[in-house]
This record gives sequence, structure tokens and C-alpha cells, in this order.
Amino acid sequence: MQSFTRRIDVSHDYSPEFSFNRIATVGSDRYHVSVLDRDGAHQYFNMDLKSERFRIVDAPKVPEWIMRVEDQLERAIVENTGDETDSPQ
Repeated sequence: MQSFTRRIDVSHDYSPEFSFNRIATVGSDRYHVSVLDRDGAHQYFNMDLKSERFRIVDAPKVPEWIMRVEDQLERAIVENTGDETDSPQ
């Protein structure tokens, strides 16, 4: 399993550290991602490679502040793995 962390700017005064853990699955690239919110509560979700993009999946209650940084989360995965995708720069 491949693991790494990355700080991502969510707002001008909030840059939490996201933890990424690659999960071995058959036929799919998947990462389990977790982060502590401002209140100290754990937020966690999975990101799968779908149509050449890493997207949040299996997470019906992901807070809006996480959804707003989905492209940055994808970029962190791509930069860490060296995968070539059509991610926006």
C-alpha cells in the first residue's frame, strides 16, 4: 500500500493535512483519503480513477469544503504517483 500526506489550501486561513492511502483493488486505482476538520472530527472518503480522473466516490456525506478541493486532491495523487491523466493544471 502506498501512503502519503499533503497540505491543501481549503481557504485563506485553513490548510489541513490530507492522508492518502492506496488500496489494492482488482481493475481499479483507489485511494482512501482522511482529514481532520476544524472541529477535530475525522472526515474520510475514497477516490477512484474513473474516465482517467480521480473522483470522490462512496461518500454521500462529504462536506462541501472537501468537494470544492476535489481537483486539488486529484492533483496530489497524480503528482505523488507520477500517473499521466488529463488533470487540469
